[in-house]
Amino acid sequence: MRKNKTGFKPCLVFVLKFIHMKKLVPKRILASYEIGEVDSINKLSDGLVHNTFKIKAKKGIFILQQLHPVLNGEAIAQDFFAVTSYLASCGFKTATGILSRSGAKLVKDHHHMWRMQTFIPG
Repeated sequence: MRKNKTGFKPCLVFVLKFIHMKKLVPKRILASYEIGEVDSINKLSDGLVHNTFKIKAKKGIFILQQLHPVLNGEAIAQDFFAVTSYLASCGFKTATGILSRSGAKLVKDHHHMWRMQTFIPG
């Protein structure tokens, strides 16, 4: 098998990257949602506000965001659900907020608040 510029075989690079991403997204956060077994986690960007991850799991593809401390309140979460619901009711293709297993809009780990939504390709 060919090695890439890191010197590792491609399958090993994938495994190492997956392990690194799992450290960025706590297991407890992933387990808070009914998405099934996680196949992959990819950081999408170093956004100005939130850290955003694309999660491929048994039940689909999702976006998970680690929210900025200033924008992580329940009111912000409620606004997100209200705006996306309204856009969907008007026929727009929009993300849908995913509630946690306990029915919460946000999930907290020791230091951060997280929210999950559906993934829209494109």
